[in-house]
Amino acid sequence: MEEDTIAPYIEQLVPKLIRVVDKNEITIRAKIHALLAISSCASVSRTKFADLSRELIPLLGHLIEIKDDQYIDLKSHSIQCIASILGNCVKANKDIFENQITPLIKPIYESLK
Repeated sequence: MEEDTIAPYIEQLVPKLIRVVDKNEITIRAKIHALLAISSCASVSRTKFADLSRELIPLLGHLIEIKDDQYIDLKSHSIQCIASILGNCVKANKDIFENQITPLIKPIYESLK
């Protein structure tokens, strides 16, 4: 399967992309591109991505809660990344949905006001 073929690469690439998103000195544009790459990885690797999402989802939640309007694009890409994880990984692991994504529903809604 495609996801089995790409899994070893995803396991090495995604943690590095997460670090890009997490570093303060990285530009918003670079963070957005890292989030796009992470979303693509989630789409391709599907259930193999579930373990990586445990580290990523809290970071995405933090980005969504930023109140500064200059971060609106970063917030929207964070929401898109959550949607990719939800659509591709959660079926295999309901724990991710119940314990990590469900608590983000209200902050996502609040960020759209």
